[in-house]
Amino acid sequence: MKILFRYISVCLVITLVGCNLNNRVNQNVPVEIIHSIDELPSTLSSQKAFFTSTELTLYNSDEVDDNLLLSLDQTYSKILNIRGNRMRFSLDWAYLIYYSLVGDSGDVAVKMFEIETGKTHVLFTSDDVPGGVAYGGIDDPSFSPDGKSVLFQINFTETTFGLGLYSLEEDTVTLLGAEGFNSRPQFSPTGDKILSICEGKKANGFQICIMDSDGSNRKRLTDVEGYHEAWFSPDGQHIVYEHTLTSFFRDPVVGLYAMDLSGENVVNLVDGETHLLTFSSDGKDVVFCKFPEDVYKTETFICEGIYVIGIDGANLRKLAYFDEEFLSKWK
Repeated sequence: MKILFRYISVCLVITLVGCNLNNRVNQNVPVEIIHSIDELPSTLSSQKAFFTSTELTLYNSDEVDDNLLLSLDQTYSKILNIRGNRMRFSLDWAYLIYYSLVGDSGDVAVKMFEIETGKTHVLFTSDDVPGGVAYGGIDDPSFSPDGKSVLFQINFTETTFGLGLYSLEEDTVTLLGAEGFNSRPQFSPTGDKILSICEGKKANGFQICIMDSDGSNRKRLTDVEGYHEAWFSPDGQHIVYEHTLTSFFRDPVVGLYAMDLSGENVVNLVDGETHLLTFSSDGKDVVFCKFPEDVYKTETFICEGIYVIGIDGANLRKLAYFDEEFLSKWK
């Protein structure tokens, strides 16, 4: 009976924390409406964003084949029609890296797509990872800043995840000596740090860790109940992340946040379900897809608009020319 009471008490605490988070800042922030591409600042006008059915729709399968690369001023657009998972671009937007299953064997291949030529190259497969992997054992590839290497997650078992590095010049795979559980890795724009999603020390869920480029000196930046998705800002000075807190009695509480590389100076950018699409060229603005506030109650899982906010949490804007017709076409 005492165990049951303690269990219920913990659940109630999580619920109350969720209520407090859901009523935090940015609930009544005025939104500037940008009706025309002519109103875009220069730092956003030519910046590219990548739209797929998974970016604009919640609870969709990871593997998609309807995708669009588009500049925010819509002067450049390219339909890619690539089928794969966890797609990420090189810093110059010239190449796309992703992974996909190989037949029914459970093996996975990491592929590189040339944006302008449309050519696809198979870089390596799960068979090339030293020591072997579990079923579907490689995940989340991303380029190094110089485009010469690919950082990726290795699933040694169903619960043990490490990091690997593939050299495009030498066609070799090496293992990084990162401690603990690491997934969804990415290099900082300066190439000296790696960001990963890691295990909590005190709290349940998936946290944010940062380490040196060789996998050493890992530091946990968050250790709070919940689940995280994180990105480096283009200048490498900030980490933007989505924090989801789940509980037994209510819908998930979600917010988009920014912090510096030490894990300090946390800013709540916006509350609610979002998906980061891109940054401004100077790294001072975050462009994201915003889902309806009552998304879990109404089951309206389609993005309701594209927004921009300063990385300091100021100057919220809606890019109104990305209208319902555009969003529904790429859902």
